[in-house]
Amino acid sequence: MRVWPVATGVEEAVLEGHEGPVLALAFSHVGELASAGDDGRVAVWDLGRRRLDEGLESPGGVGLLALAFSNNGRYLAAGTRDGEVVLWSGRERSASVLLGHQGQVESVSFSADGEWLASGSRDGSVRVWNMDRGGRWGWRAVAFSADGKWLASGGWDGRIRVWDRVGFQIPREVDAGSGVEDLAFGGDGAEARLLVGTWQGAELIALHGGDEEEGERGAPVLFPAYPNPFNSTVRLPYRLVEDGRVALKIYDALGQLVRRIDLGSQTAGYYYSPGRAAQWDGRDQRGYRVGSGLYIYELRAGSQSVRRKIAFVQ
Repeated sequence: MRVWPVATGVEEAVLEGHEGPVLALAFSHVGELASAGDDGRVAVWDLGRRRLDEGLESPGGVGLLALAFSNNGRYLAAGTRDGEVVLWSGRERSASVLLGHQGQVESVSFSADGEWLASGSRDGSVRVWNMDRGGRWGWRAVAFSADGKWLASGGWDGRIRVWDRVGFQIPREVDAGSGVEDLAFGGDGAEARLLVGTWQGAELIALHGGDEEEGERGAPVLFPAYPNPFNSTVRLPYRLVEDGRVALKIYDALGQLVRRIDLGSQTAGYYYSPGRAAQWDGRDQRGYRVGSGLYIYELRAGSQSVRRKIAFVQ
């Protein structure tokens, strides 16, 4: 395997460590390079020292077709020929296997915050795994509500997650107590109910209880910015649960105010599409482009506010 540096005038590096074709490569945020091959091995290289730091193997030596590091450095994932996703976690690189695909896994990708892993298989399926919940369970059943507002998913672990379709936040989680086999919605809006079929029987779940309705009044909801990282203009989607005056503030990593954008008076609803989401062009209050780095954006609606992080790269 050969590595060519971007800078000119530097010789290429030749890295050896596989017995067969190298089928996947991935760079980490700390300057590591991982390579995976049909021999079932993953080699993790320190490019600064041009040396092999680690040698990992898939369970059973199954050939590896895809590879990805998480941005937070906690995970390294690989897709295998037998439909598994191998996940190495922590500094010790302890391995676990994620099951569910019926064909070879040809693509793996982490979300920017490292909380989610998506895997794509030749069988035509895409699975999404939540790392903070162990990443051990795929989704057995999914269902949309009739009005399209809710998406519910249930897994073999018995967990049911009800997603807000716009932005795919999770306002509700339920433990069914046993593996979920099927889901179905009845009713719309505040009257929506979710029928859950489990290994032990069926139950009916009300999606809107008193506590949840009370919790929806007040703070706005910020959905993930896109694209993130960005180098030109970033869209910042959100949802307002009450009418009010809205303002957007951008802070640098030290907490200093960089930019304030007055969005005016707005009605409750979703501001997600390109024509409705807030935008920031990467410039400060004086119109100068900011430097590369991590920034915090705050959406304030009335007396309530919420924050998220974005990264700007030049």
